[in-house]
Amino acid sequence: MKRGTRNPIPHTRCPRPATRKLKPETRNLKRFLLLALGLLAACGGPRSERTEKRLSVMDVGTRPGDREIWKETAAKFKADHPGWEVDVGLYKDDDYTKLYLPQALASKHPPDIYFQWAGYAVRRDGGHGIARDLTDDLNPQWKSQFDERAFRGSTYGGRHFMIPVGMDVSNVIWYRKSILAKHGIEPPRTWEVFVAACKKLKAAGMTPIVHGNQAGWPAGNWAAHMAEMYLGIETYEAIGDSNSPKRVRLDDPRIVRAVALLEELARLGAFNKDIDTLNDLEGFGLFNRAAGAFHFNGGWIVEEFADPDDVALMRQPILPGEVVDRDSVLATAAGMLIHARSAHPSEAIDLLQALTSVPIQVKSVAIGRSSTVKAALATIKNPHQQAVQKILEASSVWAAAPDISWRPADAEEFNRAVKGVVGGRSTAAEALRTAAENVARQSDQSATPKATK
Repeated sequence: MKRGTRNPIPHTRCPRPATRKLKPETRNLKRFLLLALGLLAACGGPRSERTEKRLSVMDVGTRPGDREIWKETAAKFKADHPGWEVDVGLYKDDDYTKLYLPQALASKHPPDIYFQWAGYAVRRDGGHGIARDLTDDLNPQWKSQFDERAFRGSTYGGRHFMIPVGMDVSNVIWYRKSILAKHGIEPPRTWEVFVAACKKLKAAGMTPIVHGNQAGWPAGNWAAHMAEMYLGIETYEAIGDSNSPKRVRLDDPRIVRAVALLEELARLGAFNKDIDTLNDLEGFGLFNRAAGAFHFNGGWIVEEFADPDDVALMRQPILPGEVVDRDSVLATAAGMLIHARSAHPSEAIDLLQALTSVPIQVKSVAIGRSSTVKAALATIKNPHQQAVQKILEASSVWAAAPDISWRPADAEEFNRAVKGVVGGRSTAAEALRTAAENVARQSDQSATPKATK
């Protein structure tokens, strides 16, 4: 693999002081200081990440296991790169997406490597020249170790911009076996049976469904998957593409129908009353304490259950009416991008090869993280993680969550609408009509030329 060239420090001539003669030692000192200042000015400041043997990484994940994986990856990399250092910042996903990553990408010294979800963000960063084109770096031998599904959403214009590291189900329904058994309820296979189970639990004084939807995306993911099942994948994906002839408004009757299913649950009091004020981790904590029978969430919580033997998962219940994609799943790949302005692209590739090596990925799945490496997937022992993988394998259609596959404006308005419905403050029709109008208004404003003075 070719090594990238370093940016040399430009040579700077410094004028000799001409005002008066100086002693040799004073003249030499002043010449040195002027030369140093000239070099600093030419380089934009002190020697930085651009000339140091140092790689900076931004990733999501706040568990001890996440830090351990990166610690071992860095050690593997440094064994082959003496004198190099790896700085890794780990963040909670909501804070990372909305705050830390945008600031870092806009800064003078962006990270060499950064995490991103497949889909819209990869197309954006690849199309805008933010991310490095990795097509030539992804050699056939390296590429062959990945599950081919991992590359969905990682390309733009036929070029690769992301090294896939994880692929996961973004929404399934988890349930407490002991609670269902206590109330004589079998895991529901259809929506009608699911609603009946929630009514029975509610009548018995039990909260049927617990979660924290403060950020909007947890319930938004659930609603989006049901919308995709009614719309079909092409129309669903077109929601986030303003240039697609298949694009529909957020108040399309099929989308309203999907969100109305959650409205039905909200009307019967199926959700915990504080669902809007709790974040997703707090909502999961409720389920972990057996405060509710059902919990909608992704596959990334497989290693977090306090009593895993009492927990199981089920796919989305069969929806009423005409469904286009009955066996679809809300799932996506995620991975690492290299910034186009990284001064060390070759070393960054080497670090990502270390991260995706079989030994590191085997340890990754052992702590409950998803993986894209086939040899690592074969070592999964956790039964919940195995169940998640079976769902991925059995699904012919993968739909990505709104906040990673649609334009941000569409995703934010949709999630906000669903949040209002789940919180009992609005009907599906009203909330989605407002969301569609807001998206249209924003589009009109962005298309209107600004007045010039």
